[in-house]
Amino acid sequence: MKKIISYSLFGYEPKYYVGAEKNVEVNKMLLPDWETIIYYHPEMTRMENVENLSSMGVTLIDVSDVIIGGKGPKEFPYFWRFLSFMNNDF
Repeated sequence: MKKIISYSLFGYEPKYYVGAEKNVEVNKMLLPDWETIIYYHPEMTRMENVENLSSMGVTLIDVSDVIIGGKGPKEFPYFWRFLSFMNNDF
């Protein structure tokens, strides 16, 4: 089993992206053998900031096509981070 830390990232306020970048830095420092995964939807995020996170070594997962219980991803953004439990690769 892989060691992962997962986050949901959505919204347009800069503070969300500053916080995400700080979390990535802290994760690398304190848990260097853990992988950071960020789930996002391109219509609900600032893509330029998402690209910056990618350059920091984060695994980014686009949830655009995720349907759970007949609901699209825009209906449950706080729970995207739990999608890692459903991924057999982790």
